[in-house]
Amino acid sequence: MSKCNCFEQTLKKIDAKIREQIPDNAQDISIDWENRVFMFNGGDHSPVSPKVKLEYRKIKRSGEPARSMTKDSISILPSYCMFCGREYQKDGGES
Repeated sequence: MSKCNCFEQTLKKIDAKIREQIPDNAQDISIDWENRVFMFNGGDHSPVSPKVKLEYRKIKRSGEPARSMTKDSISILPSYCMFCGREYQKDGGES
């Protein structure tokens, strides 16, 4: 199966919609995916590593909730295209 270009197509659509909504005289517009991925092994992969944010409030030893939130995030490197469902191929064409 050939590589898909879903991320490029989707970003073009997003770019067009955003440009409709910002002022015509806006300058230095930059619209791109956050969390781009650079893979040293080449192969077929998602160009973006989606990030999941999480927040929670810890409970103190006294049983009271902590004043501040604990924040963290994890990045996901998908094995399938999130838009068309095509499975990414490993080096050598294997799935």
